Amino acid sequence: MARDTIWVGENSILHYPSSIGLIPDTLLQNSKLIRLNEGVRIEGVIADLTTSADPEVDLCTIKIGKTSQIIGQVFTRNSMEMRGNISGQIITGKFQLPTASSLYINHLLDVGINITTLPQDFIGCEFLQIDKPKKIVKWLH
Repeated sequence: MARDTIWVGENSILHYPSSIGLIPDTLLQNSKLIRLNEGVRIEGVIADLTTSADPEVDLCTIKIGKTSQIIGQVFTRNSMEMRGNISGQIITGKFQLPTASSLYINHLLDVGINITTLPQDFIGCEFLQIDKPKKIVKWLH
């Protein structure tokens, strides 16, 4: 967990169970960012738990580079830029797609999102309050 910025370098691999996260800090007023460069593979959770002090300010706090692969969950209340692929779940305030000529909101281009390819033994985080019964995944004796 960090309070400001996390950069994951090109072709880095973080195996399950890994997590990358930004936590709120009222002392830091600058933009917060989780950036995954090209070719990164993360098996686990990426979570941005920060919110903008000004609701009019649109923070893009997670940027996932081309050819990156996430196996797990991505969560942010802010905006995110998605250029890679995910086997799992994304919960976001909105998507951003910057191009040379414009910034598109809630657009995706050349990405893959597929929850059915998430491994069955993956255990993630519950970011939203959902009223459904909890159960034991598996008893180990």
